[in-house]
Amino acid sequence: MAEQEKQSTVEWTETAETQFFEVLEYWTERNGSTAYAEKLSNAVWNRTEFLSKNPLASIETDFPDTRKAAMGHYSILY
Repeated sequence: MAEQEKQSTVEWTETAETQFFEVLEYWTERNGSTAYAEKLSNAVWNRTEFLSKNPLASIETDFPDTRKAAMGHYSILY
C-alpha cells in the first residue's frame, strides 16, 4: 500500500486575511464586477490546497522556517 502524503493545515494570520480581502475588494471596485476577484480567490485557494499537501514545493526565504510561493504579482508566505 502506498504511503499517504502528510497534509498540513493552512492557517491565515489576521493580517494576511485582511490584506487578501482588501485586494479582492480593490479588484471588485476597480472592475465593477466580482469576476476577477473570484478568479483570484480560486487561484489562491487552489495554491494553498497544493501547498498544504506539498509544503516543500516553494522556495525558502531568509526568514526561519518560511517559504514563498509566487503567484504572478502576489506571493504566499508560509
